[in-house]
Amino acid sequence: MKVKATKNCIEGSNKKYDVTIGNEYCVLQIDFDYNDSKIINRFNDFTRFRIIEDSGIMMPCASKLFTITDSKIPPNWVINKLDDEHIEILPAEFRYDGFLEDYYDGVLSAVNTVKEQLELVKNI
Repeated sequence: MKVKATKNCIEGSNKKYDVTIGNEYCVLQIDFDYNDSKIINRFNDFTRFRIIEDSGIMMPCASKLFTITDSKIPPNWVINKLDDEHIEILPAEFRYDGFLEDYYDGVLSAVNTVKEQLELVKNI
């Protein structure tokens, strides 16, 4: 799935995302939150796309910042229901406890998995 940034901040929020208006980004995960007011208030959105921001780090961004330019997702993506309020659609390879922590801690296997999935999304 690919999206194009149409803005880099959400009206009424002081949070600015590290995306360039007009640039296309590969989506590496989709997160949905239904009743978690902390998450919804933080992102001002029920849906988030996890992308590689301009800084080079994979981060969740409010979906309201983007338009979808390519809706295809790789066949290895799965739906994961975390609880009654959270659902994510992501590569099966991301679906182990501690994956995001490993990625942000710079664990080579997790970083390489993100790079592999990015290439897969780019070429789908």
